[in-house]
Amino acid sequence: MPLAAYSWLWLLHEVISSGAAFDDKFVIFVVWILLFVIASFMLSRFGAKRFAFLEEAGREAITKNRAEQAEEVLTRLQNLFANGLLANSFQQKNKRRLLRQYFSFYAAHPEKAQSREQILEAVRENICAEEGYEILKNYILQQPALTLPTIDLVEELLEYEPDDGDLLAFMTRQYLQERQTHFRAEHIFSQYLSRNGTMVKEIVSLCFNRLLHLRRHDDFAAWCYVRAFQHGEERNSVLRQLLHEIHQRFQRVGRHDTLAKAVTTIATEFAPEEIADWAMARQEKQTQSLRFRAERILFYLQQNFLELYSRWRERRAWVYGIASAIIVLGVSYFGLFNKPAKVTNQAISAPPEDSTQVYYALQVGAIRSLKTTEREAEQWRRRGLEVHVLKPGPSQRWHRIRIGKYQNKQAAQIAADSLKAIGIVRDCFITEYEK
Repeated sequence: MPLAAYSWLWLLHEVISSGAAFDDKFVIFVVWILLFVIASFMLSRFGAKRFAFLEEAGREAITKNRAEQAEEVLTRLQNLFANGLLANSFQQKNKRRLLRQYFSFYAAHPEKAQSREQILEAVRENICAEEGYEILKNYILQQPALTLPTIDLVEELLEYEPDDGDLLAFMTRQYLQERQTHFRAEHIFSQYLSRNGTMVKEIVSLCFNRLLHLRRHDDFAAWCYVRAFQHGEERNSVLRQLLHEIHQRFQRVGRHDTLAKAVTTIATEFAPEEIADWAMARQEKQTQSLRFRAERILFYLQQNFLELYSRWRERRAWVYGIASAIIVLGVSYFGLFNKPAKVTNQAISAPPEDSTQVYYALQVGAIRSLKTTEREAEQWRRRGLEVHVLKPGPSQRWHRIRIGKYQNKQAAQIAADSLKAIGIVRDCFITEYEK
């Protein structure tokens, strides 16, 4: 594609319109789109021709009973569907036709994985679904042991036909022989327990103690508890308590299916005294756990905080009054007792200032309004500070309020820190002194 695009650019610039200006990016984009459309069309045409050739070859192989040749052709057809040469519309149009056309070949060879996959696909597409289901079921029932592909196939067939007791019994028997208790086995056991078949006692014997130890509440555990209760474990106190808890959970969520009805039938036989003892024991166990204690402490702190907040809301006028009084007293204290020492009016001639000396001041504010600036400056003067206001220049808008006159930056920084420490100044910065 890059080579074709740059070739077109060379033709446009050097041959067709020499010296003319073109948008190269647009030309490259258009050329790539054209090439993509042309390539897609050509590949689709090639794929359709190859599909027609393979379809004819497969039909001929099946007609002449050449099983190996037919299998090879069908494998290539599947690869052709998977490699992207065929358009999606073409695939959807011919997929069902191929399944119907070659179904008899697949049905004759269920021992091959490819045939089973195609038969299952035919069942999904509702093409000879009953016949395909029976073929796959018969193949499964002849297997001496379970494999992962067999388990996958059985689970899909049970989704298609959930009431198939033969497949369910076969899977249950195989799992019991291998003493499997993983989640896929539990799914099969749960369906079998709901039917109350002949292998219920074996399932209970295999799984009951483990479930009881884990105190599980899921559907498989509930069915196992129900069947265990019905087959001799009715006096087990832990089992009775778990059935009561599951019954309560079903009632809370409004569940009324077969399992919920079976649990309810058992739970209604429990005496009120027994239920009360379970509730008390459960409550004692909860209060002894660290998690419960931590939650109670957190709850206690939250309640106390809410109580303090409500009291503050009720008495906020008093709180604001006391806080205001403290602030006024503090400001008065600093205003009365921290005034700078007055210099006695003596006829002492001050030494002349050095015009080359650079002095520093603290800028504590910048305000646009002159009236507000004068009011703020007067407040600073009342605190005993040397204040001077700089009016804005021609290109400025702000009146600057500055404090003090210090010989160096270190002295200015010490003064700033002191004023911040006693709370007179909140924020300021050091700048050169200006008159």
